[in-house]
Amino acid sequence: MRLISYSFFCSILLFSACSLKTNGDDSSTDINLEELTQHWVHSYEEEPQGSDVSVYRPHDYKEFPPSRFRMQYIFEADGYCTWFYLAPDDGHHFRPGKWQLDAQDHKVIIIEQDDEILRYRITELNKEVLRMQLLGKI
Repeated sequence: MRLISYSFFCSILLFSACSLKTNGDDSSTDINLEELTQHWVHSYEEEPQGSDVSVYRPHDYKEFPPSRFRMQYIFEADGYCTWFYLAPDDGHHFRPGKWQLDAQDHKVIIIEQDDEILRYRITELNKEVLRMQLLGKI
């Protein structure tokens, strides 16, 4: 019986560590990596006018209206990502990058795009939406 209780306790601890979550109300300091690691497309039509929070949806969430350029990120669990690049000749293609969570604040994601490093605060994350506020460029 004691072995079962100990195993159950360890399972609860492991589950808690793997499901780091935020629900958009700043009640948690971590995010769910399984929800983050997918292909996100900027859905700027959903952003309130004047908002500094960008809205992203999974690439298969809906058929997005035509747009000259729509930022996209594909976050991988290993810390690598690809991001959509708009070339000077108006060409669109994905480029490799890296991402990580800030060591002090796990709601802050740091994205390395070529020579540019962007910092975003994740304000909401679930399977269907990623909302990020640009904190600045490093």
